[in-house]
Amino acid sequence: MRILDRERYWAFIKAYFICYFTLVGLYVVIDAFSNFDEFTKRAEGLELVTVMGRYYLVHQCQFFDQLSGVIGMMAAIFTVTWMQRNNEHLAMLAAGVSTQRAIRPVLVSSVIVSVMVIANQEFVIPPLADEIGRSHDDDGTQKVHVSSRYDSERVLLHGVEADRATKTLLAFDATIPYELYGSIRLVKAVQATYIPPEDPHAPLKGGWLLRGAIVTPPLDEEAVETNPEILRPLLDLGGYPQPYKPQPNADGTPARGLAPPDLAPAPLSSTAYLAVSLELPLARVPLMPVIHQQLDRLLQIGRGTYFLRSSLTFQAMTRKPNWYLLATTHDLLQGLTDPSTTEGSERNDVAMFVHVRLLRPIMGVTLLFMSLPLVLAGYGRNSFISLALALGNAAMFYGANILCSYLGGFGFLTASLVGWAPLLGFGTLASIRWSRIRT
Repeated sequence: MRILDRERYWAFIKAYFICYFTLVGLYVVIDAFSNFDEFTKRAEGLELVTVMGRYYLVHQCQFFDQLSGVIGMMAAIFTVTWMQRNNEHLAMLAAGVSTQRAIRPVLVSSVIVSVMVIANQEFVIPPLADEIGRSHDDDGTQKVHVSSRYDSERVLLHGVEADRATKTLLAFDATIPYELYGSIRLVKAVQATYIPPEDPHAPLKGGWLLRGAIVTPPLDEEAVETNPEILRPLLDLGGYPQPYKPQPNADGTPARGLAPPDLAPAPLSSTAYLAVSLELPLARVPLMPVIHQQLDRLLQIGRGTYFLRSSLTFQAMTRKPNWYLLATTHDLLQGLTDPSTTEGSERNDVAMFVHVRLLRPIMGVTLLFMSLPLVLAGYGRNSFISLALALGNAAMFYGANILCSYLGGFGFLTASLVGWAPLLGFGTLASIRWSRIRT
């Protein structure tokens, strides 16, 4: 590596870190002051500083993922502009060094940043996706929202909220289609605990253990024999405690809501006891007052224990609508065939993002090849003017990408065109601009 090359690499690194910490630092300060009250709900004093520090430290990988393209372009512009400002570029041209050779370290540095972005989105962000998706006041123990989704058998699953620690849905209901049991059946349960297929102890795996459940209309023996692997009754009567009657408050007013009941079952028959009590873990989840009326009714009439086999996992039921933004490419490809994303706009969004994700490194290099000629063609121009032109160019670039995503979301563009159309257009423009650079 030549001395001038080392100098260019070092100049790029300095420019990148300055731009990154300036933009991200400004955002962190504004966001911290705006959400300070939310952080104080989680901790106080020195612990509050620790909580805020961890929150923004974990989000650094997301900031790097979102800003890598723009900051990489700004770092390259500053490096080349500084080289021109000190007349280093002119001296290189006089010595017979071409412009392409002089800025090669800048191009190599940009490619290295693109590789780091790929490693970040595949290996760093996915393990932290759950923590990144939390709100400022969420310490990981809050109940989360539950989505309504169809599984591979067209059974619609829904819940009011979920407890992440026990993988349990509260106020669960499922709609079983006509094709499975000869009539539409509605299943309601106080709670549904997910039993993963890899559970080493549970006799029933790959589905949901329903407690305090009722089935309307009830299942008969003929219906159960028709599809025994879909909904299996473990206990038709008993197995769930009597409705909890909260004690009145100290001032004599009636207590609101349900206190956390002990969900351990009453003495059962040997078969039910072996299948439910010994092997399958029983979740102990507080029942939230916001759903106490619905749960109170289920506690009074829902005495059944069932196992509902389903391809929907706890993660699929609780993931946010934009979950794919923090997923690995492998998970995105699996999401295209996942029963929970086979219909509706979500599958189309995942398909579009797959193309965008695969073309992202090339798009980053394309943005650089579009922006550098604006600086190299204006030798002697004020550095801030060059940066303004480059930022305007970046705004046009990202604006076109957002427009394509918007049109793709409404079906005006196919998922492949959302990713490839901007590349074809801006790639052509970058080639034209690059060919006009003075050597």
